[in-house]
Amino acid sequence: MVTPTASRPPLRLTRRGRLAVLLLFLVLASFSSAVLFTTASRADGVEGPAGPAPADGVPAAREVRADVLRSGPVPAGFRVVVVRSHDTLWAIASRHARGRDPWDTVAEIRRWNGMPDSVVHPGQRLLVPGE
Repeated sequence: MVTPTASRPPLRLTRRGRLAVLLLFLVLASFSSAVLFTTASRADGVEGPAGPAPADGVPAAREVRADVLRSGPVPAGFRVVVVRSHDTLWAIASRHARGRDPWDTVAEIRRWNGMPDSVVHPGQRLLVPGE
């Protein structure tokens, strides 16, 4: 003998329930974005343009950048690179500092050029560590 099973009707949300679920997702998305943003901004470990001078006696990045971009002497182990169309800091680091970790090279380029972020523009001159 087969006993019929009672099937339950599908879950239905009222207008208030749909609004509560939507608000929950918005709060979670906002919180996640805030956490990711603060984590990413601290993760690169790069001092800002006003950061301290390196301990090895090399001048601060702002001083060197001002000298180099005015056709001054390029520090040993560095070269001046002109950004090409569609270049990124990662591509520049990979192209000019082979054999080194690109993450470290990008951080060093940003520090030496006093860059607050990784945005570069065609024609921009950058101080890049050599091989």
